[in-house]
Amino acid sequence: MVEGNKQKPATLPDQERERVEERFRLALEAVPNAMIMIDGAGQIVFVNSQLETLFGYTREELLDQPVEVLVPEPLRPQNPAYRASFFASPQVSTDGRAPRGRQPLGAAQG
Repeated sequence: MVEGNKQKPATLPDQERERVEERFRLALEAVPNAMIMIDGAGQIVFVNSQLETLFGYTREELLDQPVEVLVPEPLRPQNPAYRASFFASPQVSTDGRAPRGRQPLGAAQG
């Protein structure tokens, strides 16, 4: 949408936006990989059922928690800086290592 010389982002009506968001959520649930989404502050805003199975936490236990709850204890102190660096310059990891994380009772995953 163009208003004067300023370009405004197109917005969807609320009902259409909700429909698109639901389709997106269903697509993320359908993938065979564990997926997590965090906001810029590091709070967990989405997990799919595969992530629940992998880590042994329920969705309710993870949502609105800092992502560091899933980071192994020795790596937690540096994770906020790592996360800030990633948000500043996102890159796909290509080192081939399996992700590691922390399960509810503190056992390392991976």
